[in-house]
Amino acid sequence: MMETREKPLYLIRLFLDSRSLFRLSERKEVFARQLDLGYLVHCRLAALFGRVRPQPFAITRTIGPWLEVLAYSESDHKTLFREVPRSMLPTIGAGVRWEDFSSKKMPDLFPAGHRVSFRLRACPVERKARGNSRVRMGAEVDVFLAALDRCPDKKLDRYQVYCSWLKEKMETDGAVECLEVKVVGYRRSMFVRRNKSRDFTTLERPDVTYQGQIAIRNPEAFKYLLARGIGRHRAFGFGMLLLSPAGRQNVVRTIGS
Repeated sequence: MMETREKPLYLIRLFLDSRSLFRLSERKEVFARQLDLGYLVHCRLAALFGRVRPQPFAITRTIGPWLEVLAYSESDHKTLFREVPRSMLPTIGAGVRWEDFSSKKMPDLFPAGHRVSFRLRACPVERKARGNSRVRMGAEVDVFLAALDRCPDKKLDRYQVYCSWLKEKMETDGAVECLEVKVVGYRRSMFVRRNKSRDFTTLERPDVTYQGQIAIRNPEAFKYLLARGIGRHRAFGFGMLLLSPAGRQNVVRTIGS
């Protein structure tokens, strides 16, 4: 069931020093071959902003050693900065380019019928409702492999399955109508996560970049979709919808920036 959002939504922009993140990985004993920037950015945001850390987020570009990170938040950058423990500013806070820390309020509601282009990095997986000899119940499974299990005699196109998955996610609650969805990047990525015992474990998951165009049908549901993000691993650099004016699909800048 769709939740309504009366709170404002802000687009946050900050720059993190990748060298500082690498030093963090060394302290956490995450070796370079296991390095997951999404996990390291997640740790840095959590350390800086605690329970109000902005997410979902996306690493949009690098400028020298600096990573540009965009994120959605209910708080503007001034409010977020007040959450940073003063004791962290000389250490962890030194890895942030605070002079460029900024925010911009997103529209309270995009008008119904409005069209925008989007870009999205997502992890298209689903939870197995039933286990078998190969996969335990509740495990995360690539949606393409899950579709093959359901239709073993049918020839399926991986990218078409991924696009169908995204359309279903985006059109839930009538938030939008997907006018165009295509896969523009695919790889199998290794992610570092902590298991229930808080030990590091490495996962392999599909890492898919989409772009396309949508028409907004339910403005409140769309605002909730932006704030929540799409799919799994939204706290680790997946699931953030980056918007741009309709027809400019190759633009990573989000409306409001």
